[in-house]
Amino acid sequence: VHPEWAMKLVFHAIHVIPENKYVISKAIKLFFKMDAGKQVMPYLKQHLDLFKDDYNEIKEVADLLYEKGAFPQSLAYYRQADRLKPNEPEIQSSLALAMFYSGQKDESMKYLNDLLEKDNKNIKVLANGVYIMLTMGEKQKADAYMATLNLLAPSNPKVQQLTGMFAEQDGQFNRAIDLYEKSFASDPENLATTQALGDILIRQKMWGKAVNFYRKALEYHPNEPYLLERLGSLLISCPDTKLRNMEEGREFSERAFTHKASPTGIMFSAGRSLSDAYASMGDRQKAYAYLNIIYEMASSQGAPKEITDEIARKLSEYK
Repeated sequence: VHPEWAMKLVFHAIHVIPENKYVISKAIKLFFKMDAGKQVMPYLKQHLDLFKDDYNEIKEVADLLYEKGAFPQSLAYYRQADRLKPNEPEIQSSLALAMFYSGQKDESMKYLNDLLEKDNKNIKVLANGVYIMLTMGEKQKADAYMATLNLLAPSNPKVQQLTGMFAEQDGQFNRAIDLYEKSFASDPENLATTQALGDILIRQKMWGKAVNFYRKALEYHPNEPYLLERLGSLLISCPDTKLRNMEEGREFSERAFTHKASPTGIMFSAGRSLSDAYASMGDRQKAYAYLNIIYEMASSQGAPKEITDEIARKLSEYK
């Protein structure tokens, strides 16, 4: 409820009882989630030593570090997770990506090729490999493996998602949408498919379809900040004004803005939408309050000057 106060308490605790592994764990997770990870970065090596045999803890922190862009640090954790659970496709995929984003592109590609050659009939391994190659921009290398996947399991939702990614990169947007929809229907829990489908619907300006899709996706992920922000922002500022619903959009945006797990970018977008909603509803005081929070956030995060200037102009207008 009060994360800033929680951070002060935990940071005090880590100085008073620095040998307590659970305090170190709490501090690392809390501070990285609150985008203040630099303060606890020196404790990572100690944490890794203390929890070196706890797979769940190691993987959780590895994923958190990766999500926050601390790729070299996440790599050390993924290597340890791989030692604890060898041949786990998800860990192997994360390890390859962490290598890539840590600047070890050649090592990453060699590691990935070795995995694919060793297990070239495993659909999960192949699918993960193709996804990583597409992420790395190695579409040509991914083609052969994609052909194998379409022979082995053309109706697999992950294979449909990847085929959709190929179609989208080739400019076949309607085909990509059709494949993403089939993948989502079979596996609605997959957030990567959900995000891909929502993004392409918005880029193709299919506003009504996008609103309906985000409503459907929230049935499976009712508290996902990304989905709450997307639907809220669409309902507040959709170019098709017939689809706007300020009150409902305000509710979704507020849930995204106050969600304890919301990344900074989502909070920023949700806050701007909230400000727009209150301004549209005639409450300039609340519009100003939310926009002021966003301005401080943008300034502290080093946002481009044109963004802070635009927010400052709106603040002056509301004031």
